[in-house]
Parts: sequence; C-alpha cells; structure tokens
Amino acid sequence: MEKRSIADKVKNIDGKESKLLASFNKASLDEERFLKQKAKVHWLAEGDANTKYFHNTLKCRNHRARIDVITDSNGYLHEGKAVPKAFVDHYVGFLGKEDISVIPITPELFDVRIDQAVAVDMIREVTVDEIKRTMFAFGDDKALGPDGFTAA
Repeated sequence: MEKRSIADKVKNIDGKESKLLASFNKASLDEERFLKQKAKVHWLAEGDANTKYFHNTLKCRNHRARIDVITDSNGYLHEGKAVPKAFVDHYVGFLGKEDISVIPITPELFDVRIDQAVAVDMIREVTVDEIKRTMFAFGDDKALGPDGFTAA
C-alpha cells in the first residue's frame, strides 16, 4: 500500500514537472519574442540613420569579423600586418601562379545549352511587380543585407 502511495506521488510530481516545464518554455519563448521585437524597434529608430549608434554597430561587427592571428600550414603564427600576407601566400601556394596554357573556349566544351527563349528571358527587363513580390516575400524579422538580400 505504501509503495502504491509513493508511485502515485512520483507520478503526481512528474505531471507537475511537465506542466512547469511547458509553462517555462512558453515564458522563455515569449521573452525571446519580446526582446527580438525590442531590438528591432531600437534598430528601426536608431540603426538606419547616420547616427552614433549605427557607426558603433558597424565598428562592433568589423571588430568581431577581424582576424588578428592566424597559423599557416607550416605551423607559423602570423599577427597584425603579417596576417593578410599569410592569406595571400596560402592562396598563391594553393591556387598557384597564373597559368599561360589556357584552354581556348570552343563550343564543344559545353554539353548543355539553353534554349534561345530562356536566354532572352534571362536578360529581359525586371518588372515592378516582380520586385514587389520579391520584397514582400522576405520575413518580417529579416533585414536586407548589403547586397539587398537576406542571409537566410
């Protein structure tokens, strides 16, 4: 009888824990949405203008993206102004120097060719409606990148 009582208590605790966990997850999601919206409002108010906030944001992004130290394939450590040279040396070694024996481009090199109508469609003028549909297809919480498209 006592074993049954303990089992019931454990079951009751498990049920309470599940409810509390679900409640916590919902509150956490609500908080995340609120903070996301708050950041979006702050960016809309301060970010796109030529403000101190905008420039500080750019400085932070550039600082995070900067590579201060790198180790090359030989194990040597490069710092400061030697980092760009290490990258150039790596790619020169990886890709090699300019090759003077370039294969001439002939029609036989291309197995697949596109239809003339498709080719014309690729170079046609883009309509305002196409631009509008593309712009409205972006998510509400996505900002356009420097190329005009979102990252995802």
